[in-house]
Amino acid sequence: MKARKCIAAAICLLISLKAWSLDEAAILAAASAFEGSTPRVVGSSILFTYSFGEDIEGRLHTVQIAFEHEAFRAQHSFQRNAQGVYVCLLPIPDEVDQLTYRLVIDGIWTVDPANPVTVTDRWGVSLSRFELPQITRPPTSYPVVEPGGNVKFVLTTNPGSAVSLVGSFNGWDPFLTPMVEVEPGEFERELPLGPGEYLYYFLVDGRRIPDPLNRNQRRHSSGQLVSSVVLPR
Repeated sequence: MKARKCIAAAICLLISLKAWSLDEAAILAAASAFEGSTPRVVGSSILFTYSFGEDIEGRLHTVQIAFEHEAFRAQHSFQRNAQGVYVCLLPIPDEVDQLTYRLVIDGIWTVDPANPVTVTDRWGVSLSRFELPQITRPPTSYPVVEPGGNVKFVLTTNPGSAVSLVGSFNGWDPFLTPMVEVEPGEFERELPLGPGEYLYYFLVDGRRIPDPLNRNQRRHSSGQLVSSVVLPR
């Protein structure tokens, strides 16, 4: 009976967390947690748990977690597993080496009682902290070819520059595809492209440059060095 409950809890967690694409090992670990414990890394996910201990059967609780790197704006909800332990699985965030967080237990903000590591912010508020292990992530390949055939072009240059994307996909028109400055000096543009090879370069304040993040380059018929991106069929 206990095994069936664990399997059922795992299925429920798999459905509720499907959008995160978490690995099965992490989901099973969450489903089989028997008591609250310090955060732990399972595969590419982080498992947080909270236990009310000896609780009245059927009593309804809410448990959430909020993080400093998200400015405490998002509150991620815990799910109760078959053992009555509240669990929360989250993907390991990029470019963060430690997690500073607070739990929200039945609407009350507090530290994680299972985590002995706490810090105090400048307002004197106690926060829990968890050091993330060093994880080697594969480097991002540019331009980014996304599912469905969209291609995101990225360029870092001087803030306020006039930047356009010029290539075989727009008839080499220097004005047709301006790039958007999403942050100071960070320019992006996403295009829907079909299968095939595309040649392109960036026009920055009137100066032609190949994509510095793309190693695939070739000579245009004019002799100019341009970048190349290939979308599979």
